[in-house]
Amino acid sequence: DDCGIRVRSHSIDFHKEKGYGKEMMLDEFTNTWYARYLRNGKTKLVQLDRNGVQISEPFELSYRYVEKVKLHQGRAYYLYRPFESSQNTFLYSEVLPARMMLANSSE
Repeated sequence: DDCGIRVRSHSIDFHKEKGYGKEMMLDEFTNTWYARYLRNGKTKLVQLDRNGVQISEPFELSYRYVEKVKLHQGRAYYLYRPFESSQNTFLYSEVLPARMMLANSSE
């Protein structure tokens, strides 16, 4: 609560998954939480419920070694530098799958 007294607790285990990048992300527009996993350069996003329990299948971003991933309005935005481009970094955006967004609406 507002006074710092624990009102409720719930165990979580998504952080034990191999590749978890110690990052939880919030899409503030949709009020949806995600865990970000990184393995072999690939980024995967998994939607979490309010208790930190996985409620969607992982969604893998299209490119490897992306940077500065942000979520807004059901989209993932990130920076990516194509290997053939030595200095140019580009902003990319991907729509999160509808199944992830529908999972949030059922809470």
